[in-house]
Amino acid sequence: MTRLFWDFFGPAAEKLASHQLEHLAHFLAREQRHAHASGVESRAALHSAAWVDLDDADAEPVAATLRVKRREAR
Repeated sequence: MTRLFWDFFGPAAEKLASHQLEHLAHFLAREQRHAHASGVESRAALHSAAWVDLDDADAEPVAATLRVKRREAR
């Protein structure tokens, strides 16, 4: 399993990460890919990230299409 991240910085970071998560859910449904979990995390006052946990087979095409910023093996 792989966790993919999209990082956002600045005063609107949390709002942008939440908005990205909505788009991500629509994309995964359209592409018929299953997310095991997803969410938004705030690492600092001006840094938030949208994330999704995917099977390794699904993570690579999603990461390539949506230009993932970070990834983490789970």
